[in-house]
Amino acid sequence: LGGENTICLGSDFDGADMDKKLYDITAVPALYNYLKSRNIGENILKKIFFEILQPTLITYFQFRNALFIVLLKYSPRVLIPEL
Repeated sequence: LGGENTICLGSDFDGADMDKKLYDITAVPALYNYLKSRNIGENILKKIFFEILQPTLITYFQFRNALFIVLLKYSPRVLIPEL
């Protein structure tokens, strides 16, 4: 339905039941190289590992920062009790 334009890689390394070969984030480059060795193209790998999620992360951090500014402006004592 969307193929390489809708899939991205992610994990909950500290809460998921993971394969022993993917024990933490440092194992992700090995997964990238394995998929590359299986003739998955560099452009597709870049999408799956980086490009698909990037707009979502940018939106999340923009929202988070805007919310923080609003909270700081209107409720500074909530964030910084010593004020």
